[in-house]
Amino acid sequence: MRQTLSMNEFDAFNVYLAFKLHFTTDRYDITKTRGAVKTKTETFYKRSDQFNFKRLAEEFSEDELPKFLIANHVDGNRWGGAFIYEEALQVYNLWRGRLQSLTKNLKNDLDEICSELEEEDINKFDKSFVVKDEQHPLLLQMYSRGDVKIETMLILDAINNYLSYWDKMLGDDFFWKEERRKLIKYRPFLDLDVDKYKVIVYSRIQKYDESHINSLISC
Repeated sequence: MRQTLSMNEFDAFNVYLAFKLHFTTDRYDITKTRGAVKTKTETFYKRSDQFNFKRLAEEFSEDELPKFLIANHVDGNRWGGAFIYEEALQVYNLWRGRLQSLTKNLKNDLDEICSELEEEDINKFDKSFVVKDEQHPLLLQMYSRGDVKIETMLILDAINNYLSYWDKMLGDDFFWKEERRKLIKYRPFLDLDVDKYKVIVYSRIQKYDESHINSLISC
């Protein structure tokens, strides 16, 4: 990695703990607490796993470590990759690649959604968001299978605010509650050009919907 603003192992532990609380609990919001956590130096140095945090401090700058932890929490690791460094580093690099390809990935994901709608014989794109009989909507099913990326999910929500609708319709669905937290907690760390993505999304929706209107007319 690189060294600009440096940390020691206790600093790295505090950053790790703040992001763990942020991503795994509802009550802690790192954007409001600015990473403040209650820890004691003497308690930390009694931990048997402190070498993991020493490695993080050596490998990452103060600016980079949060990104490493975010990437791994988004990937589903409750400890932000702190204890499986080599695997977590791969996750981090893949995440960085995704952020550099947001537009390309969005377009690919929209094509995937349209293909799935086609297979299901569904004639309007917006129906991919619809919850029926408390069943997971098509978009959520695709996301759970890994067919739609989490960044695409958040771009679509930034455009049409479907998460609040799913909250009302899915109620206490366990899978949704867990994934909702991840989406909500990840959202502040994505710098999205919403106006740019609106053009891409609306254009693809219009193309899909019009093609099915035309096919119905021709019948």
